[in-house]
Amino acid sequence: MVVAAISLANVNKNSAAYQDREKRFLETMSKYGNETQLIFKDMLSEPGLALEEEMYQDVLGEIFHELNLNEQKNGQVFTPQHTGNLMGEIALPEKFVKSEIQQKGIITIKEPCCGSGAITLGALNALLKIGVSPNFQAMVLASDTDERCVLMTYIQLSLYGIAAIVSQQNAISEEIYSAEWLTPMYKFFKSRRE
Repeated sequence: MVVAAISLANVNKNSAAYQDREKRFLETMSKYGNETQLIFKDMLSEPGLALEEEMYQDVLGEIFHELNLNEQKNGQVFTPQHTGNLMGEIALPEKFVKSEIQQKGIITIKEPCCGSGAITLGALNALLKIGVSPNFQAMVLASDTDERCVLMTYIQLSLYGIAAIVSQQNAISEEIYSAEWLTPMYKFFKSRRE
């Protein structure tokens, strides 16, 4: 996940975190042989394949569970996508969303414990259902204390073309543990709004 996230983030060479992330990328890649390194690029296509379903899907969370990686640390269990979709529909009624967009031009979705991103993606699916374009009318602010969760959410939002800031931080104390991850769409989105 680190390799994928840094590959997406370091498109922006002006980022304050660019050098540190580039160093981490090279250190991580040096641990793998050429064949394994080639597999990494194929893994990035998985969330893109889910776009064929015309809904946002938490592909990485599903893979995480299929590989039983959730049992290795903290016994994490991520929200299933159908539950995330239901939560998105409940939290974002059409009248509220349209009012926010009319007043502010966008809707901001905040997720303080993003996990692998299913609830955030569910909120984006709720927007799609009422005719709102998540790519042009939504901004996501997501965070989690677990770096793996931050990276999964960041990768998926980046590949889906969503403007977002994903950070590793404590939602209660607001202590930030590392540099923010700005999706490639965030820079475009921000420049359009200025």
